[in-house]
Amino acid sequence: MLHFKYTKLLKIMFVALLFTITACTTKKNTSVTRNYHNLTARFNVYFNGTESLEAGLRKADKSFKDDFSNILPIYKYNDLTAAAMLTPEMDRTIQKSAKLIKTHSITVKPKVDKKKKLSVQDREFLNKPEYCNWIDDAYLMMGKAHYFKREFITAEQTFLLVISKFKKEPTKYEAKFWLAKTKIETADYEDAQTLLKELKKSSKKPKSLNHEINLVYADMYMKQKNYKNAIDYLKKGIKDEKKKKFKTRLIFIIAQLYDKEENYNEAIKNFRMVVKNNPYYDMTFSAKIKLAEIYEKTKSDGKKLKKDLLKMLKDDKNIEYLDQIYYALGRIELNEKNIPIAMEYFSLSASATSSSKNQKVKTFIVLAEYYGENKNYQLASPYYDSTVNFMDKSFPDYEEVYPKMESYAKLMQQLNIISTQDSLQKIAKLPEKERNKIIDKLIKKIVDAEKASASANQTPDNSYDPFMNDQSNNFNQNQSKGGGWYFYNPQTISYGQTDFKKKWGDRKLEDLWRLNNKQIVTEIDEETVEQNNEENNNQDDIQTPKLSNKTREFYTNDLPLTTKKITESNKKTQIALLQAGVIYADELDEKKKAIDILELLLQRYPQTEKQLDVLQLLFNTSTRNADYSRVDKYKSLIITQYPESINAKILSDPNYLSNQKRKGKKIEELYSTTYSYFNTKKYDQAINLCNSAIKDYPDDKLVANFQYIKAISFGELGNKSKLKEELDLLILKHPNTEVSANAKEILLLIESGKHNEDLYTFEPDSTHSYVIVVPIKSIDINKLKFSFQSFNVDNYHQHNLKAIKIELDTEMSMIIIRKFKNLGDAHFYYQEILNKKILEEYSMVPYEHFIISHNNYVKYMKDQNTEKYLKFYNGHYIN
Repeated sequence: MLHFKYTKLLKIMFVALLFTITACTTKKNTSVTRNYHNLTARFNVYFNGTESLEAGLRKADKSFKDDFSNILPIYKYNDLTAAAMLTPEMDRTIQKSAKLIKTHSITVKPKVDKKKKLSVQDREFLNKPEYCNWIDDAYLMMGKAHYFKREFITAEQTFLLVISKFKKEPTKYEAKFWLAKTKIETADYEDAQTLLKELKKSSKKPKSLNHEINLVYADMYMKQKNYKNAIDYLKKGIKDEKKKKFKTRLIFIIAQLYDKEENYNEAIKNFRMVVKNNPYYDMTFSAKIKLAEIYEKTKSDGKKLKKDLLKMLKDDKNIEYLDQIYYALGRIELNEKNIPIAMEYFSLSASATSSSKNQKVKTFIVLAEYYGENKNYQLASPYYDSTVNFMDKSFPDYEEVYPKMESYAKLMQQLNIISTQDSLQKIAKLPEKERNKIIDKLIKKIVDAEKASASANQTPDNSYDPFMNDQSNNFNQNQSKGGGWYFYNPQTISYGQTDFKKKWGDRKLEDLWRLNNKQIVTEIDEETVEQNNEENNNQDDIQTPKLSNKTREFYTNDLPLTTKKITESNKKTQIALLQAGVIYADELDEKKKAIDILELLLQRYPQTEKQLDVLQLLFNTSTRNADYSRVDKYKSLIITQYPESINAKILSDPNYLSNQKRKGKKIEELYSTTYSYFNTKKYDQAINLCNSAIKDYPDDKLVANFQYIKAISFGELGNKSKLKEELDLLILKHPNTEVSANAKEILLLIESGKHNEDLYTFEPDSTHSYVIVVPIKSIDINKLKFSFQSFNVDNYHQHNLKAIKIELDTEMSMIIIRKFKNLGDAHFYYQEILNKKILEEYSMVPYEHFIISHNNYVKYMKDQNTEKYLKFYNGHYIN
């Protein structure tokens, strides 16, 4: 009996195993295999993939921090920062999707009884591209995961596959929906709109998509900054939204969009609805702040708002939001014309610890614009600088605002120079007795301020804030009319140093900052350190003692009291006026202001060296401003006063530039041919073409080059007297050209006898050094030197090698590694540098490196002609 039970059990197990093996296969298409794969695909792989997808979205929702200074995104997962958060979960989802498709896809056709007549349904079943019901869902899930990772090309391809392959499945509609979302993220709005229109018209799509389509439309219009349409679709989306948290988010976005559209009443209405819904604290707080900001634009009663904001200041929960509260209070006071109080609030906002960089930027902009409009350029300039330094791409309308702020920062610097020089000259013109009386009064103010600070147990720098405390004094009243020099605000200097440290800390600039132990470098390069110390000591010896701000000399030191200093002051003012005109005209497109300031320049300095530049800029700006009387005026002045200038020639002859272009092309072709003759040692032909060019194009910029090639060609032909004669002529006729400098060097060599080609001697048994010569602008010479030092420590620590940096001139620098016993040791080091690929990262830099004997090194440093030494080096060391 027992034997019978075991036999029966074995039979059952065998049948079950046989069933599993048969069902697992995807090469057979039976009801058994289909049911098995549908069951395991859904409740195993697809379930796990979906769980991972949703876990990633929950993580993004929880971790993502909204930036209320910008319009909130409808979908948090669309933000760039969310992609990084989602990646692990999305990778797992993609892996599960791929596994489902690979393991459970059944594409083989089922067996059909040929005798049986097939119905329409039978034929549709036989024509199916896939017999596992979860394959299309797996592809859709995979596409979503790629979308959330912002891999939009792969996502688009996956959604297109679902649409084309599973035409009769409901997933086709979801794939179209997600494809539209993908198109929006890649700014392909036309295709996105086409897909959304198709979905809206379709009666077969899942009903749940109706609500989502409205929100996607809103998202698309928001990205296009079509806020009116976005609001309409958001309102439609809100009607069907069941989740209160997300619904409140959409209301907040609508309020933001109404604010952008300057429909402030609707904005207020919606922000109040947000507050009433009591969402999470940050959103509630931001809604209240926005209500305060909008108040300024609606001219409504601000008493209640101020009361609420002042109450918020006392709440500990708002410590990290103080900058925003002070800013909102400042806007209200500014709107009510309470300027001193408004400035005090803005200053508090600027100095408060900020949780939002964008808020700090908004505060800086208000302060910068206020001081700029009131011609207080000394204060406006640093605030514009701070605006530019703090602003990043997260700031609202960054692409539009940043260039403008950058231009205003540069403008304020120029206006500050003008204001400063005008003030300096004004004070300088006063009788000495009156000047000293003003200075003594300022010194007394400083002393009194320090005494007051000491009695209050505070340092003068911290207690005295020139941005606030001097707003009402007489000197600053003058400053608001155009003065910006420290005579009007003496404590600004000492205050600025402390304020910088308070905001930024001590910023130390030094080489090799990444190294914790700089002793390694010191020990390797003792000679350089000693040399630097000696230089620093010499500098210390000649430094003038620092003046105290309680002495008259401190204030009179920069006054233009001599003819020379007055000339320098005037030159600074002229340059600043011109630069301000350029910024107004070309960067800010404020043509009227550009014309005014440039005409002021000509009025104040009619004999300015920059007169032609000013006239041309006035002509250009007047043309753009359609001010034709000025156009004629400045055209006439340019032609009559500067008839030989290119400016005049262009204005006189409309075809001048095209003619010059054709002429330039001819001479460039001639120069190319001449240079080719020179390179192929056809010196006679090169000289003939040089003569033709010098005769036919005497005023062209390339004439100096032709003269140089002609001279060198004579030298190569052995005619040294003619070489010297042509070089002298080149220096005489073209003194300020690059080739003229080369000509002078060659003449010096000729006179000193160093032009001898046999300057160097081959000494294989003498001590050698390794040298690398590099262009200063193309390479970080300190980094390169450190690479050699590190290589030497690792591979030649017993050889006591020194790495020394030497600047040859303003363009070239060299590093010398010394010293090696003989040529063999130096050559082995050279090969090791190549084998260890020490210079691999500098493959695009035009450097030269070689080994050189001690005696030849001394000659090379006197001659400093790398090309000449390389000829010797290639002939004796390489060959």
